[in-house]
Amino acid sequence: MCDTGLSIAFDPALPQAVPSGEDVVLDEAITVACGTGVNPDGSVVPGDKKSGLYQLVAPDNLPGVMVTVSDTVPSASFEPYAPGTYVKLTQAPVSTPSAVPFSGAVAWQITLKGDALLTATDAAGNPAMATCTVPPKKK
Repeated sequence: MCDTGLSIAFDPALPQAVPSGEDVVLDEAITVACGTGVNPDGSVVPGDKKSGLYQLVAPDNLPGVMVTVSDTVPSASFEPYAPGTYVKLTQAPVSTPSAVPFSGAVAWQITLKGDALLTATDAAGNPAMATCTVPPKKK
């Protein structure tokens, strides 16, 4: 199961009234989550997390957000991936963590010892994290 609720929050809240010509400084908070599953042929599997097929979702109001996939069992961290990237996540506690190119709409096969910790970082360096449950490798 994924953390719920994708959101972007600003502090102070919008809208703001300022004198003409003055800047408004906002602290931005992005939220990241694993999204809907997808089959290798590109067809969507709504809510099917048993397959391990996920879309990395990280909305932000500025370009430049990247998502890193890390292992909750401290052992590995992979790329930063662009939001919207489809990945297949597999849990294999006795395997070596890896990220290898996959096929079709799914760009990467990522094998982890534990669950996935997603970290989205925007162009200003603001991070947001979510944990996704990863199904065990089928025997």
